[in-house]
Amino acid sequence: MQAAAAGGNATVSQVVHPDFEQRSVLARFPGTDPSLPLVVLGAHLDSINMFNESQGRSPGADDDGSGTVVLLEALRVLSAARFQPRNPVELQWYAAEEVGLRGSADIANRYREQGASVFGMMQVRRSTAPAHGG
Repeated sequence: MQAAAAGGNATVSQVVHPDFEQRSVLARFPGTDPSLPLVVLGAHLDSINMFNESQGRSPGADDDGSGTVVLLEALRVLSAARFQPRNPVELQWYAAEEVGLRGSADIANRYREQGASVFGMMQVRRSTAPAHGG
């Protein structure tokens, strides 16, 4: 499935993974020079209860709701501004990260098999450091 992001030139698509049901999501700004390497910003969209994985409540705001929201806001702002980067830019929300980094690994393996060139990747996630140095 692929759709255009509201107000901008990004396309949004789902990644179907062969080994698990949850899908990852990609938003891509094509870049004015598509021959340049891809820039990737990522976060994971799954969540797990570390004390009771199968039945415990799993509030995604604990991990990685903050990274997910940062990328959603970046997509909203960049789309509204009709962002046109020189390099292609992809925002990636990974599935099944809490159970072994499976979504990001599948996407990375696909890109490697396709010979994709990646300039850099930044993982957006919550900080585990105290808020006020305490």
